[in-house]
Amino acid sequence: MEPKLEEDMVILYSAENFKDFLHALDSQLEQKAFLFSTLREEKLKNLDERAAFVTGLTDRENIKKMGEFENLNLLLPVRGESIEKDLKNHVDHLNNKSRPYESYILNQKPSLIPEFSLQMNQSNQRWKVIEDLGTYAKTRDCFEDFPEICMTIASELLTNAFYNAPQNKFGRALVEDRTKNVLLEDSKTVFFEYGDDGQFVWLKVKDPYGTFSRKALVSNLMRSIGQDKVQVRFGEGGAGIGLFMVFNWASQLLFEFEPEKQTSVLVKLLKSKRRKIFDSERTILEVIQK
Repeated sequence: MEPKLEEDMVILYSAENFKDFLHALDSQLEQKAFLFSTLREEKLKNLDERAAFVTGLTDRENIKKMGEFENLNLLLPVRGESIEKDLKNHVDHLNNKSRPYESYILNQKPSLIPEFSLQMNQSNQRWKVIEDLGTYAKTRDCFEDFPEICMTIASELLTNAFYNAPQNKFGRALVEDRTKNVLLEDSKTVFFEYGDDGQFVWLKVKDPYGTFSRKALVSNLMRSIGQDKVQVRFGEGGAGIGLFMVFNWASQLLFEFEPEKQTSVLVKLLKSKRRKIFDSERTILEVIQK
């Protein structure tokens, strides 16, 4: 069955692979893609939050577009060798949403039911949690380096939650020395969950501060994506290289920003015995701002 499109739910954009898009689409999608391709980019500013950015551009170009247009909060990349398959998956998921403003990633089936759910109030607790995640990942029947990737992502996100999220009024980290144990004040806790939905191993980290933002996310990713040699820069948002690694490995990546309250990051990693298949995934990136 060819992919179908519900009105006003998908935006198609490709500068270099437009003919490939048209070849993969039925007449309904083709017409909408053609109409969009003739619009000036200024029209993007008038899109509402339901718009999905379906694109064959490079990761760097995609993130740049998200930086230029703040209402582009759902990035759905397609691969040149499997455009038709990717488009069908994207459109099917969009059409299955019961409400337009539901999360693309959270609305997918099966629902994410955590096998492990933990709360931490000091940074030193994260090491045992990361080690346990690695042990769990070894039981998932994936390629050899998969557990290490899971652990590296968990380390990055938990370190951000304990060291980058707590900030003073000037936006600087309260504790810059990451060798020091951080004890969260006022009964605050960092939440960490993970599980396996059959297709993906997923993990989620939530901090109780809400100091990270969409703007900082785009800036961090733009510093690293597409560079032959990644330059690590330490600043208010951390080094940035860690988030680039998370983006590079994730099949799906969801950021939920609630300013001055909490930031939540969900990472879904494709389960595969072959590293080549894992690496062939292009990251679906979604941002929810509350």
